[in-house]
Amino acid sequence: MPDHPPRVAEWLLRWLLTGRDGDVIAGDLRETYAVRGGGRLWYWIQVTTCVRIWFSPYRRAIPDLRQDLHYALRVIRRNPGYAIAAILCLALGIGVNSTVFSLLDGMYFRMLPVPRAGHIVAIDRDGSMPVFWRDYLGLRGDLHAFTGVTTAVARGTFMDVERFNFEITAEAVSANYADILGVKPVVGRWFMPTDESPGAEPPVVISSGIWKTYFHRDPSVAGKYVRIENQWYRIVGVAPANFRGVSPPVEIDAWLPLVTFPIFRPQLADPRDPGPTVNLIGRLAAHETVAHAGAEMAVADTRLRQAYPNVKRYITPMTTHVFRGITSPESRRTMRAIAMLLLAVVVIVLLIACVNVANLLLSRAAVRQREMALRRSLGASHGRLIRQGLAESLILAVGGAVLGILFGGWTDRVLSSWLPASIPQSVLRGIYLEMNWRVAAFTAGVALICAVLFSLVPALEGSSVDLLAALKTDARSGRAGRSRQRDSYVVVQVALSLVLLIAAGLLLRALQRTSKINPGFATDRRVYIRLFAPERDFTFDASTRLFTRLLGEARSLPGVRDATLSFAVLGFTDGECVSTVRNVTPSHVNLNVVEPNYFQVMDLPLIRGRDFSSYDQPHSPRVIIVNETMARQRWPGEEALGKTVWLGCGGKIPPVRAEVVGVVRDSKVGALDEVPHPFFYESRYQEGWTQFFALILHTRGDPHAVARPLIQLARAAGPDLRVYDCALSASWWLCPFGAFDGRRLCWGRSAYWQSHCP
Repeated sequence: MPDHPPRVAEWLLRWLLTGRDGDVIAGDLRETYAVRGGGRLWYWIQVTTCVRIWFSPYRRAIPDLRQDLHYALRVIRRNPGYAIAAILCLALGIGVNSTVFSLLDGMYFRMLPVPRAGHIVAIDRDGSMPVFWRDYLGLRGDLHAFTGVTTAVARGTFMDVERFNFEITAEAVSANYADILGVKPVVGRWFMPTDESPGAEPPVVISSGIWKTYFHRDPSVAGKYVRIENQWYRIVGVAPANFRGVSPPVEIDAWLPLVTFPIFRPQLADPRDPGPTVNLIGRLAAHETVAHAGAEMAVADTRLRQAYPNVKRYITPMTTHVFRGITSPESRRTMRAIAMLLLAVVVIVLLIACVNVANLLLSRAAVRQREMALRRSLGASHGRLIRQGLAESLILAVGGAVLGILFGGWTDRVLSSWLPASIPQSVLRGIYLEMNWRVAAFTAGVALICAVLFSLVPALEGSSVDLLAALKTDARSGRAGRSRQRDSYVVVQVALSLVLLIAAGLLLRALQRTSKINPGFATDRRVYIRLFAPERDFTFDASTRLFTRLLGEARSLPGVRDATLSFAVLGFTDGECVSTVRNVTPSHVNLNVVEPNYFQVMDLPLIRGRDFSSYDQPHSPRVIIVNETMARQRWPGEEALGKTVWLGCGGKIPPVRAEVVGVVRDSKVGALDEVPHPFFYESRYQEGWTQFFALILHTRGDPHAVARPLIQLARAAGPDLRVYDCALSASWWLCPFGAFDGRRLCWGRSAYWQSHCP
């Protein structure tokens, strides 16, 4: 056996690893070779490994990076002022971007907070139309690509807890709802098949928010009773805090079996009725794909079409897709304009932040020219100086990202708490702004991009210095000179800032114009409360007496000039079928059922004819008052007064004859930017509607002083009277109860009511 290692391998090692390091490594390998007693193959493997490590780009990168970061921290510690300013600028830009991405994440990417969420699929018709309850009963045993399917349908209703009643959104579901989704309760249990049996005590599962707000996180809440609609439900469990149902963007407050929901009982009791329309949700079986499940669903859909050939809904094919974000295409379309506008704004804000930091670093680079010249003269390479500048920028970007995440999380909590209170009927209500791994990854990516954007040019300028001129400069008197890059950044910064200022100016101008839009009725010093007397709890005579009594008591409140009742408020109305000829197909026209003094209280001028009077009683001839648009469209070139209309959509109830006795000025009905359309009014004493009214008060002074007595007045009427909300007039608000969707200024309730009542 040779007493020395392979000469070729040793020569190659010393040739490639030049200098003292090559000699040391070769000597160590020779000693180890002698101790082992040979091993030529082993020696070649060691030489190959040493060469590979020697030429690896990471051999010096990690120590150098550690050294660069350590030096960058020292520089920042010596000059904390500019670092704090840079980090705050970046935190603002990164924070608002993470918040907006959290909004987009909730719209398009976020899955349900359940185990194996990628296997939860939504089954509907063309991505928007729900299916019949009958379809669920027929499909649940024939789908082998699913471990099971369940149903859910969100409904607005009322919940009574002790002496308090409040508006909630409940999800009526099938008993296997939690089993399919894999949702575990934090207290009690979910539903069992026996809960759908006839005669079983109706159960309900409440949300964590309801549990916290109305039961103060009482661990013994299971077993207590609440009333929903006109039925008592026994609380059997509490849902986890992060679970908000399967009806985004609506946030769910309670879950109950669909068969126990009073509104669905007539449909379920009729064997000829296909039942209510429900959202169908399924969980894919292991190793199944959405494509295979969709093919199986298409076969089942074909069977449904053959069984019910005359059902129009079955014309639209049934589709299957992963449950992600907002499943409703209509809601996505409504929010897309808002999301894209916000995204464009925050990108500009981020660019301005990067330009600000780049300008700051350019100024620092000009001040540090002597330092860079000294480092170059001591042997630092051009690339090493660039890397040092990038290391400092990376530290600033990381600091900005961390602070931006904290800022974004705070913004998320603020917006999440503000949106539901201010725009409860908006699609934004259920967009849950929260930090998750996707938002964190997006923030990290934005921080990395920012580090490159604002540091590359300053690092290049700092490393490209005139050694002789810089060394001759006194360090104490050195100052930043003019820089073409800094001038360019200032121009970009000013340009981007002008874009934001112009956009903000246009928005403020739109707000100003909107505040000057005349809705057609008075809004100053008005306060209203919306009340609902359910038919199950109040007879016709009882509700009539109740609203009449409340109206009289409201007029006697201190500070109240007058009061009236109105079924509709701006953004909330209903309609009736109207025809000018009895045998002609009627058309749908919006209406309002009002107290006779409604036009005086709301300062809605009567142009022609008369107002409602005390003589317009249930058994007297039916009369209506129309707006200008209806009078002009229904009787062009003629006088509308005295004309006859027929009210009713036909069917078993014959149309009712009514006479036009007045014409009032046009007013807004659904939105501030709407085009006037036909509208008419009926007296509440003739129409017979006694369930839902807004009690509107005209105050002598500040309406805030009347708000609390008004609430107490409504509460004193008893727990059966539901109180929707109390609102004050605020004509300077754009849309406190609505969202801008690109077509309408307001979506939802009135733009002239601000919810500030206790």
